[in-house]
Amino acid sequence: MLGRKDSLSEFIRSHRDEVRSEHEEARDRHEEIMLHLRQRAEEMRVEAKRRDEESKCRDEEVERRNQEARQRDEDFKRWGEETREFNREILLRNEKVYTAMISQLEKNTAQVQSNTDETKAQTQALLRVIDRLDAAGGAAAA
Repeated sequence: MLGRKDSLSEFIRSHRDEVRSEHEEARDRHEEIMLHLRQRAEEMRVEAKRRDEESKCRDEEVERRNQEARQRDEDFKRWGEETREFNREILLRNEKVYTAMISQLEKNTAQVQSNTDETKAQTQALLRVIDRLDAAGGAAAA
């Protein structure tokens, strides 16, 4: 019976050693897995932080471009308003100049017409004088 007890004690000790060994292996494997998970979690945090920074940079770039576009729009509107005002002033000046020119042209046209009428009248008078002289000279020559 003594042999059985020794072999039972040996079996229990052997079994306990195996369980302990398996338990240690399981604990080591668990620690490896947990280390891997912590490393992976840290990698994911770093990647998330990098993406957040990239996103923030993109957002800042978009905001900067939007601000530039708003500024260009404001500049364009201001330029359009200035151009309209400039055109309005030029048109008013042109209207004054052309009104004065038209008035002067009308005066000049009236003067030319008056001169033309006067020239025709003087020509007619000269032709009548010449006709009288021709009539008087022709009668004297005959």
